Formats: sequence, C-alpha cells, structure tokens
Amino acid sequence: AWRDVAAKYKGQKDAATQLTHTVMAGSNPYESHWKGKVSGLAMPPNKVAITEGEAKQLVKWILSLESGKKS
Repeated sequence: AWRDVAAKYKGQKDAATQLTHTVMAGSNPYESHWKGKVSGLAMPPNKVAITEGEAKQLVKWILSLESGKKS
C-alpha cells in the first residue's frame, strides 16, 4: 500500500506537504482521491500521537519507495 501511495504522488512537487497534512489531520474516505479505492474507512488524525516532524519523516520514507522493490 505504501508503494501505491508513492506511485500516486511521484513527481508531484507538493506531495510531501499534502501527505504530511493528511497524516496529521486525517483523511476522508469519500474525497475524490480515494474514490473507488476504499469504502467507509478513514485515517484518523495523528496529531495527538506524533509531531509534524515525525510525520514529515514518515512521508519522506513513503515517497522514497519504488514499486516492485521491498524495503
């Protein structure tokens, strides 16, 4: 799943900022970028569990993944 996220955002200049916001604020499964991919599941906000710096590190790692390669 992480590789799917990396592939989806590959080459987008604002990907890290956008994904860091999603990690911190949570996601809505009914937003357009999830349409047809999930049903009724949302990522809860993580700002009570991790810092923004930690979220940035996680996003950087996710975006560094390449499809087909195991990490």
